[in-house]
Amino acid sequence: MFLRRMRSTANLEEVGLPFDRAPEDVSLIVHFVSNHIVGMYGGLLEAEHLNIWCPVLEKYRRAIGEYSENRFASVAPELARVVAFIDGTVMETTRPSRPEGNLQKVCYRGDMKQHGLLYAAIVSPTDMFMYMSHAYPLANHDQGIVNVENLDVALNCWGEFQILGDSAYLKQSTHFCHIPNAKEARKSNVSTTILTP
Repeated sequence: MFLRRMRSTANLEEVGLPFDRAPEDVSLIVHFVSNHIVGMYGGLLEAEHLNIWCPVLEKYRRAIGEYSENRFASVAPELARVVAFIDGTVMETTRPSRPEGNLQKVCYRGDMKQHGLLYAAIVSPTDMFMYMSHAYPLANHDQGIVNVENLDVALNCWGEFQILGDSAYLKQSTHFCHIPNAKEARKSNVSTTILTP
């Protein structure tokens, strides 16, 4: 059930259906298993361990460059030093039933009409998690998590390499570049098609 939840974008009710489990059961099971995994191996996903990826960064940079060349004939300048990708992801939860700590306010976001928690993750071209942030209230923003986690400083161990994010990562910096949205592309005369997967 945990693995089905991790690989699926379905809601909790759909995930639990083949197992004849209610959404609340799915939420409890996923929470228990993830806590167990984080307790055993979570340290490997923390910022101070980003240096363990250094031996494969050049390989990842070449892989992204080759993919870009195969698709677009030339490597876009924005991709020249990219070795990984970052994005915020919402982990859906059921509505918190306990009143303490005002969890309802932490987990609910009105514009999404959804309960959950927000994470930021750095993913390699081979779909491996290189880093995952702590859980944040759903009202947070992707760039805000990067700032709080001080990721730009933590990535200094990667030297000149960068990670690519969407336009939610507004702060261009040594280790972050983002895909320009249409408005930014018009301003800088950059074609967004070169970055479309």
